Amino acid sequence: MATTSVTPTGVTYSDGTVQTTAGGPGIIITRSYTTTTPGQTWDKPAGLKFIKVTLIGGGGGGGASNSIATGYGGPGGAGQVTTAWFNAPQLPAGPFSVVVGAGGTAGAAPGGDGGTGGQTSFATGNPIVIGAPGGFGGSISAPGVGVTGYHGGPPVLVGTSVSTQPVSLLGYTAIIQQPGLYAQGFGVVGNYGSAPPAGSAGSTGTGYGAGGGGGTTASTPTPGNAGGAGRPGAIFIEEYY
Repeated sequence: MATTSVTPTGVTYSDGTVQTTAGGPGIIITRSYTTTTPGQTWDKPAGLKFIKVTLIGGGGGGGASNSIATGYGGPGGAGQVTTAWFNAPQLPAGPFSVVVGAGGTAGAAPGGDGGTGGQTSFATGNPIVIGAPGGFGGSISAPGVGVTGYHGGPPVLVGTSVSTQPVSLLGYTAIIQQPGLYAQGFGVVGNYGSAPPAGSAGSTGTGYGAGGGGGTTASTPTPGNAGGAGRPGAIFIEEYY
């Protein structure tokens, strides 16, 4: 079966068509991994000069509210965002394992904590491992005050070919880390005495690696509402030829 192949001057697609790059070398191809499907891999193409890998950990789940009037669960923290540059000639051929962290589970009512998001990683058995941890789940404390989950922790770095310093772009590996964003917000609180009197469940995280929203309770007696699930992370690989 025909496959897509890449050279320093163009791309040959599986249907036999060819796209060339005007002026020779300089083509950039981006590959996106946005699902948690197991067994995903990346192989180093011929002619590759260097790659930029951006990893986003899974978002934490939102915490559920309890039966306290105007109570709310905390939103989940977002997954870590890690960017790594690799000088391609220094990389093994692969295959590299590509793992996208799952979103954390929603906190169950009444008052349940949200789950921690999964770690996103890019690795080969050489070993070279870059990991972006997931965000922590939101929770609740008395009397119904939401506690936001922490962002994902610092990136996971394993292997002698990895440097945590922003050194020469083309000569070495460079690692840049930054925290993700918090959840987009809580569930909508209903007005007292009007529908919906029980508040609402937290919303699912918005964007790659976002934390889920916290559930809310508007009045009593109600059992509270669930939090929202965190969103899965992602991996983006930019190939430079």
